[in-house]
Amino acid sequence: MSLLYADEKEKCKDVDEIRKGISKAVSDSGNEIYFLDLDAHNENIFNKMMTEIVGCKFLIADFTSQNTGVYYEAGYAKVLVKTVIYTCKNSDFGNVHFDIKQTQFVVWNNAEDLAEKLLDQIEKSNLGGCMRMHVLKLRFKADDGTEFPEWKEKNISEILSANKMSIPKPTNGYERLEIRSHGKGTFHEYVPTE
Repeated sequence: MSLLYADEKEKCKDVDEIRKGISKAVSDSGNEIYFLDLDAHNENIFNKMMTEIVGCKFLIADFTSQNTGVYYEAGYAKVLVKTVIYTCKNSDFGNVHFDIKQTQFVVWNNAEDLAEKLLDQIEKSNLGGCMRMHVLKLRFKADDGTEFPEWKEKNISEILSANKMSIPKPTNGYERLEIRSHGKGTFHEYVPTE
């Protein structure tokens, strides 16, 4: 959740209303809300915020009062290919920066309106706590238009067989290339022969 902190009410009189509406929508959707400023931690707040955005399922960014931090956090989440739901109070929507104004916003009037519209947006985006599975039953036909027989369940070993080949150890040094699956990138190194 990206918005002004609770102690910044002088900048935005709507902080409590925003938190109330968003909390209800997120809770009703089966998700958990997280407010960084209400969490006890011993870290640099910027680093903690970036870590939380990396780990979030989706981000709700409320632009009421045009806090530049919200613009930054929403942009960071988009770069990480996170779903960002943009919200703004109707009375302040005219002040939203033109660069993001063409983005779909949940425009709200009060906490109840925000909760209702946001819950609808979360559900339509399939972001509920118990995500709906949309199973597409796709059946192809043979070239002559006839139906294929029904599917049969098989073990993978009934379809594929292991073909173990021995690879001779190199007699000269070689370059080893590794692609890591946990997001740390690639590397290569020269491996000399013994």
